[in-house]
Amino acid sequence: MKWYRQAAEQGNAAAQYDLGVAYHNGQGVSRDYSLSYFWLSLSVSRSTGEIFNKRVKYRDATAKKLNPGQLKKAQQMTKEWEAKHPRK
Repeated sequence: MKWYRQAAEQGNAAAQYDLGVAYHNGQGVSRDYSLSYFWLSLSVSRSTGEIFNKRVKYRDATAKKLNPGQLKKAQQMTKEWEAKHPRK
């Protein structure tokens, strides 16, 4: 998980997606749907084409596991991260 996190924090969309899936499933980390949504959202914003569609579906399925307050907080976390880490 250490390497996934490092790559994800550097903006690697594949690592962000894999980390989001790990949090969704509780694989190597504690299950956390808010963090899953956060990482999946970042991966969506850096994807295109068929990969984009796949990632949107997974992110949206994760959103259904959150209550409105949790979803709003995860969306805010995503917005703040994006502001601090603009795409190059």
